[in-house]
Order: sequence, then C-alpha cells, then structure tokens
Amino acid sequence: MLGEPAKRRSSSKSNLCERCLQEHVGSVRASRVAEWQDEVLDAIEAVKSEGDAAKTTSKASLWDLFDLDRDNGGAGKRSDRGECLGRLNGSTLAKLRGWLETNEEEGVKRYGRNAFLGLRADIGLLAGLCAWPSDKSLIS
Repeated sequence: MLGEPAKRRSSSKSNLCERCLQEHVGSVRASRVAEWQDEVLDAIEAVKSEGDAAKTTSKASLWDLFDLDRDNGGAGKRSDRGECLGRLNGSTLAKLRGWLETNEEEGVKRYGRNAFLGLRADIGLLAGLCAWPSDKSLIS
C-alpha cells in the first residue's frame, strides 16, 4: 500500500515536497538560484512547451537536458537538445558544463556513461564555438 504523499514545508517557497527538493537539490529552480541556471531552465521549459501541444506546466530540472531529443529534427530543424543549447550564450554553456562535470557521478548513475559523455560533448562543442573569435576561421 502506498503511503501518504509527502507534504510541502510551509516555510518553503518551492512547489516541491521535501523529498523532491532533496532529490533534485541544485537542479531545480529556486528563488535564489544562480542566473545561469535560470537561463538554462528557461530554455528547457521553452523547448519542452514548443514540442508539447498540451504545454506542460511541470518545472524543469537541469537533469531534463538528458531527456531532450538529441536526434536531428529533420531538414532545417534542430534537435530539441540543439534548440535548447542554442538559446544559451557561451558563458552560460561553460557554467553548465562545470555543473555537469561536478555532477558526473550522479549523471552516469541516472543516464549511463554514453548519455553523459554525449551531453558533455554537445555542451562543450557549442561553448567552444560561442567563444571562438568571429574574425577567425575554424578551418585554417
């Protein structure tokens, strides 16, 4: 038999229960979260709402990046992951990669080594391209 649902703390400004806050610590939007995380979460929510006709209202987590479709969306269309990451600037991408590397063990445990390496590569490559001087050629 299932137990009662977890109760939210009355002192919490979050919509999540205590158990969910602990499980997603550092990855769910909070009132005083770093600005770069807000940018990433906004991008995730925007892409998820564009792809979902029902306009999902669930709160995004940084872990949701693993769930975004990484396959090409067809001719002239980015994948969901590409669209999400493409909305972020180089500085935000660098901070996101730092967060991902800090949480490598958890990411590998949740999604597997290949998924972790794929996401890290996607973020790292895009961050590198954003940081590349516009007056320099990529091919010499």
